[in-house]
Amino acid sequence: VNKPGVYTTINERMNILEALGLAGYITKQGCINNILLIRNIGQENEKFIQLDLSDINFISSPYFHLQSNDILYIQHK
Repeated sequence: VNKPGVYTTINERMNILEALGLAGYITKQGCINNILLIRNIGQENEKFIQLDLSDINFISSPYFHLQSNDILYIQHK
């Protein structure tokens, strides 16, 4: 992304597209079909979810809306 970092929002229903907008969107070197969402699912447990933003069906995914402390990792090509 153009502005990597930690972003805090008051919006309880932020989605992946909104989060990427805050971070300056994905650069030309970013892989939109290999986004890693890291989600805390309990005490010291994390779930790793691969997302493909080039597939329109990701909008209906249960991971489209972010939760508190989610991490998005954009892989370079």
